[in-house]
Formats: sequence, C-alpha cells, structure tokens
Amino acid sequence: QLWICNSSAAPVSCAAEVTIGPFSAAPDFAATVTAEVPPGQAELAWSIPRDGYSAGPDRYAWVISPNGAFAPNRHFFGEIKDVKFGPGYVESEVVRTSADQAVVRVLATGFNYFVRIPTPSLDVRFSDNYFDLRDGDLAEIAARGLTEDVRDDQLRAASGLS
Repeated sequence: QLWICNSSAAPVSCAAEVTIGPFSAAPDFAATVTAEVPPGQAELAWSIPRDGYSAGPDRYAWVISPNGAFAPNRHFFGEIKDVKFGPGYVESEVVRTSADQAVVRVLATGFNYFVRIPTPSLDVRFSDNYFDLRDGDLAEIAARGLTEDVRDDQLRAASGLS
C-alpha cells in the first residue's frame, strides 16, 4: 500500500511513481499514481494484491514524486539483516560554488543503502545525508559552512554498504 500524508493546511495534489524490483536488475513492476489529499489527512493512494508482485529479501519497493512533492522512499521485503543488496558503489564529485559552499554530486552504481557524506567540521551542513540511491540515480547535495580547512576529498560520498 502507498499512503500519502498531508500535514499542511491546504489540499495537496501529487503524483507518485511506484516501482518494485530486485537489487540486481531493473524494476519489473511500475505504476503511476495520482492523489488528492485534504489538509491534515492521510489517504490510501494505491495498493496491489499480494499475488500481484514478487517479494523477498533480494527485492525492494521504491516510490518517488516526479514533481518533488515528497522525498523518495523505499521498503525492503525482509529484515535489514537478511536483505541481499548485491554489489553497489557511489562516485562523487565536489563542485565549489563559493568559498563556504559546494555541491556534492553522487552517482550510484547498483543499489546503495545509507549513502553518506562525512562531516569534516561541526560547521558543515548538508541538504541531505544518509539516503538511498538506486542504480543510475544522481543526487546533488548542497554543503554549507565550509571553511578553508575543509578539503574536497573530505566531502566524498560513500555507500553504507562499503
């Protein structure tokens, strides 16, 4: 099931893309969903019968909002200790946008659980950290509060799987 919650004071109209698939290959199920959610409410936006998809510790479900109404989310079909992620790694590039700001571009190969960027200083803040990326996903993370002591190599992303 996919539930969409609206904690705002205004109605929300949004779209969602749901995929289900194995960690080792492209998703084998996809659905596009639209929902109208009244203020302060949660609505069941989509569901599928249990026999409509395959589930196991080698598979996951993923939901995104094409218009950015909500952050991507995932569901694993097993306890985290039993999940079979398969090989995955990330490559990152740091692009300085000013003396105290940068963008860290992170490209995933394979499924990457809990991608993180180390915090080299208490002053550094990231727009996102500790997130999942699927094969081919690109994340652009803003870093603020950089000082001259912070080197680009200190901002390299790593997968939680490595």
